[in-house]
Amino acid sequence: SCSRPDVEYFQADEGAGTSFNYAAGAMNGKVYTGGYFKGTYLPVGYNSNGMVAPVPGAVRVMDATSDDQHLQLSETDSTGKLLQTWFFEGTAKQVGSIGHGAQTNEVDSY
Repeated sequence: SCSRPDVEYFQADEGAGTSFNYAAGAMNGKVYTGGYFKGTYLPVGYNSNGMVAPVPGAVRVMDATSDDQHLQLSETDSTGKLLQTWFFEGTAKQVGSIGHGAQTNEVDSY
């Protein structure tokens, strides 16, 4: 039999701009996601009790009109609360939606 974690929340990036997670992994009751974003990165959790605001320091506000693409690695707890994010400012240009079209970040994603 396969065991997998129970996840009783979902998370949406509510910031102005675009984001796309390429991977997610569970460890010690938390989930870690990694991907790219343009503009503001503001994941908000939603569970049976309603909205779960992120830790303010885990949010990044950048120019939502810029085509600069940045990397993020994020840690979320079992309630859907974004605990921390590691940001890596990028120089790659991504015109259009992240995750569609040619890769500009030189990272293979499959």
